Amino acid sequence: MSSFQEKLRSQNTAASLSGKSSPVQPADYTAELLTHLNELFYKSIVELQQNQLTGEMIETTNHWLSALNEPLLATPLHRELTSSAALPVQYERSMRAWDLIAPGQENQEKLLHHLIDELSTAQSADWMVSFTRHSGIQALVPSLQEAERIHKPIRILTSFYMNITEAKALRTLMQFKNIEIKIYEPIKKNQAFHPKAYLFTREANLHSAIIGSSNLSKSALTNGLEWNRKNIFGCFRRQTVCS
Repeated sequence: MSSFQEKLRSQNTAASLSGKSSPVQPADYTAELLTHLNELFYKSIVELQQNQLTGEMIETTNHWLSALNEPLLATPLHRELTSSAALPVQYERSMRAWDLIAPGQENQEKLLHHLIDELSTAQSADWMVSFTRHSGIQALVPSLQEAERIHKPIRILTSFYMNITEAKALRTLMQFKNIEIKIYEPIKKNQAFHPKAYLFTREANLHSAIIGSSNLSKSALTNGLEWNRKNIFGCFRRQTVCS
């Protein structure tokens, strides 16, 4: 953690000397600090992963967890798996285990966890949401960085309906070379655009979709009262998927 503090201090000093710095508003501290920590942690383990140094990855992660007084991870990592005669072995948080995703309700998982799991196993992703907020994108940054590293294509269609989508959220997405962003233009003036759909394509026509009420905001992905349904599909109407 000392290196983190030194880097943050050095960045602040450099910005101060350049005369281009500006105070961060208290309301933005969480987003700014999470962004900074995400970048530092990603850089600290991505090179280890590229060299298949999984033991060192766990050790590095445990250093961070220790500083936060959180339980340490054991090596090797394990995840609970479930098998089926009809489908390949998949994670327990899969379509077969969950139909309804309702963050904000008791004993329900966060949609954020499902999006991360689905994206990690998909070959490509297509998302369509009415609102795209900086808080939601920041929560997904580590997964988006990994998708960029392995050149996994992601297409996102969003809108400026009700002027809720944030420009800084779009600027963050535009930094990823593997992400294509499009803005919906209403056919009629003041036409509403309110869909929320997350599609994930895979080999062998084992595709998945999450459709419901959650936009790309931290609240909608974590603790907001939302309803979403997740399903497996044999084929999407998409040229790269359906023959």
